[in-house]
This record gives sequence, structure tokens and C-alpha cells, in this order.
Amino acid sequence: MLSIVESDCFWRVETGISGLIISVGLITDTDSDCFWRVETGISGLGISVGLIVDTDSGCFWRVETGISGLGISVGLIFDTDSDCFWRVETGISGLGISVGLIFDTDSDCFWRVETGISGLGISVGLIVDTDSGCFWRVETGISGLGISVGLIFDTDSDCFWRVETGISGLGISVGLIFDTDSDCFWRVETGISGLGISVGLIFDTDSDCFWRVETGISGLGISVGLIVDTDSV
Repeated sequence: MLSIVESDCFWRVETGISGLIISVGLITDTDSDCFWRVETGISGLGISVGLIVDTDSGCFWRVETGISGLGISVGLIFDTDSDCFWRVETGISGLGISVGLIFDTDSDCFWRVETGISGLGISVGLIVDTDSGCFWRVETGISGLGISVGLIFDTDSDCFWRVETGISGLGISVGLIFDTDSDCFWRVETGISGLGISVGLIFDTDSDCFWRVETGISGLGISVGLIVDTDSV
């Protein structure tokens, strides 16, 4: 039983395919309106990605990702004193990695962080599209694993979030879509190594608190659970 009564903001999607047990969590802390965290674990890799925005100062973002024990952490700090300085810190097994950060003042919306470790060529990009005020994307790649994580918010409809991550060619994508036409339909989709798993989500308006997820793959009958904490609603 999951309970996050303080934030009124927790969704968790779980699906198991031939023992892979993929879990994806998206947390929004509405008390501060400043915290998002995306987590996904695949076949024991235990990849976690966190994006934190500190609205108290309106100036701090931190991106963290760890892959197969490398424990790579990347911090992005915005210095509001000068309104122009960002510092990036990352440490891998104590190697002191230098990181270069580029800020595009022409658009006031593009940040790119690049760092290289013994030729691995790790790049991390954080992009904010100020034209629409609705797009964030975080990308990082390590030694050819090509891990990309994207969090997209469509402010035109104020209803679409999509989380994508791919690891060593597995190409796992997870989408959470909110249909504002009916104000009651969400669909979750995920695909693993070409299996193309579709997941349908049903919203029980009688209780205004229950969501059921059903999915079938070539008759396998995969169970998927989506939990929403209504105690804090």
C-alpha cells in the first residue's frame, strides 16, 4: 500500500514481462510545486533519474543518474546573483571530471552539459523551450549505452506527460496520456525489444479514486498496477 498524504502527487506504474519487472514512478510535490522524480529499473540495472527544481530560490536544478554501479551524479546549479552562471559537478569513482556548460543567450532556453571520462564521452543536455514554456528534456549517454530520458509537458493542453528511456537497444518507452476531452482517460504504453506492449487504463469515476490497468501480450496476461494516493486528495 502506497501512501503519500503530504504531496497529493504520486503515480506509480508497474509492469512485469517475463520477470523484467519494470517500474516507473513520477512524483510531483504540489506543496512546493517544485519536485519531479522519474525512476525506472530494468533487469537489475537499477537506473534512476531525478530532476529537482527548487522553487524557494528559483535557481537550482539537479540531474542524477546511475548505471550498473558507476554511480554517476551530475549537478546543475544556477547562480541567481549574476543571473548568468551555471556550475556543473560530476564525480565518478573519485575521478575529478571537468565539465563544460554552454548557455545560449540568444534564445535564453538552451543548456548543454558535456563531460568526457577516459574517452567515454558522456554528454548531458537539459533543454528548456521558452517559446512554448512546456518542454524539458534530459539526455545522457555512457560508453555507448545511449541512455536518454525525456520528460515532456504540453502546456497547450495542460494534459500530456511522456517519459522515455532506452537502455542498450531495449528501446523502452513509457507514455502517460491524459485525455482532456473526456477528463477521465489515461493510457500507458510501453514497448520492450519489439514486443510492442499496449496498456489500457480505466478510470472509475464512481469513486473518483480507482484506476485499473489491463494489458495482454500474445495471451500472456500481464498484470499492471497503477496506484494513486487519494488520501491526500
